[in-house]
Amino acid sequence: MLRSVKYFRRPDDFNSDSVLDLARTPGRASREPTPDRFLPSVSKTSFAIDEGTTSTIEPGQDFNEFLIKQQANNNYSSLLRRNILAECSSVLNYAGQSTTRGRGRTCSPIKDFAQPMNRPVRRIAKLPYKVLDAPGLIDDFYLNLLDWSNQNNIAVALDQNVYVWNAANNKAKTIFAAEDDAAVTSLRWSQRNSLLAIGLSDGSLSLWDAGKDQMVSVFNNLHFDRVGAIAWASSNVLFTGSRDTKITELDIRVPGACVAAFCGHSQEVCGMEVSADEAYLASGGNDNKVLVWSVKESRELTRFSQHSAAVKAVAWSPHAHHVLATGGGTQDRCVRFWNVNTLTMTSAVDTGAQICNMMFASTANELVTTHGFSCASSEIEGNSQGCPTPSNSLAVWRVPGMTRIATLTGHTSRVLFLASSPCGQNVVTGAGDETLRFWNIFPERKGTHFGREVSPLTVSSLQLR
Repeated sequence: MLRSVKYFRRPDDFNSDSVLDLARTPGRASREPTPDRFLPSVSKTSFAIDEGTTSTIEPGQDFNEFLIKQQANNNYSSLLRRNILAECSSVLNYAGQSTTRGRGRTCSPIKDFAQPMNRPVRRIAKLPYKVLDAPGLIDDFYLNLLDWSNQNNIAVALDQNVYVWNAANNKAKTIFAAEDDAAVTSLRWSQRNSLLAIGLSDGSLSLWDAGKDQMVSVFNNLHFDRVGAIAWASSNVLFTGSRDTKITELDIRVPGACVAAFCGHSQEVCGMEVSADEAYLASGGNDNKVLVWSVKESRELTRFSQHSAAVKAVAWSPHAHHVLATGGGTQDRCVRFWNVNTLTMTSAVDTGAQICNMMFASTANELVTTHGFSCASSEIEGNSQGCPTPSNSLAVWRVPGMTRIATLTGHTSRVLFLASSPCGQNVVTGAGDETLRFWNIFPERKGTHFGREVSPLTVSSLQLR
């Protein structure tokens, strides 16, 4: 309750050092104002914060007792302001510069409208909003068996078959079956059309058109061993990486023809990604190396050797096309950032767990990583988070700086596969526990509700086949 201050005259109160200093008229003798004509200065008015405090001297009350009581009230009010009202100096600010509360916002109800509102803290759901059973999903670190198209179709390889599940109508169908003893080892959608590239263990590649619902091309004998990684450079050009250590460039307009071959890795190529401007190709291998290639010139630009384990997780920033992020396996556990303009490593963070996959957000400056085996806390070096990422989890990071903002658990095996929805808000993960889990991680793209319209995923659990 707010109480105004009343003043009662005491002979020794009205001097220059008094707590209650009344204004005097210059040039005139001092005269005590009558109580009914006195209007106290608003700037000197004291308001009580809690209902039980008062700033009034009671008739007959000893002045020293009043000062002691007033000091106790001031101490109590100070504690309220510091611990509850976030150091706000008064409930209402009538005069002088307004004080701030919280994150730079004033307590004044008038001036508060002139300041920008604080951005609300975004909460990331700790549980997946959908789970699909995926029996036959192979638990192999070096394969890439899951992808999400820009037409909202999810492709996943189970045993020797490839299934396409439509996220809009919850319908699944088989679109490919490997023959003989061949197995599906990789797949990737083109983000410019409806083509799906399917790599096999015998070194061949098949193209399926979702629009025509048919197989359109087959490239045999591309490699001498399995095709473990695929990356599209444009609507007609793609790259394939193999356990035979080579990378081939294909132009689908020339059936059966290999445009170029890239030789640089000494062991299996297990991760590849083309930059957003389609100028660079980054590849990671089981030789612990990261190679950067020029797409236009079909040549190696540089190689990085700082990782101490296999590099499958490769991601280009969609916001800064020269920024590359890579993640190492169990013995490395580090996310490393590279600047391809200067050909240098800019930073590295030990996550404390095997990094199986990673992806930049298209709607925010964030990064998601998926993990397998975790290590003990004492083994972590240079991780500002202070604790290792749990095994079989997802971690969401704010970049640059790699501040971990969320850890998501639910899988019971290594989270090997990762893909993003067309709207950029959701991701799907696949693991050796033979489940696909859907997570709402990233913020909505500004000015659109695209994600809500194209992904009406409401059922909590379904079986893919």
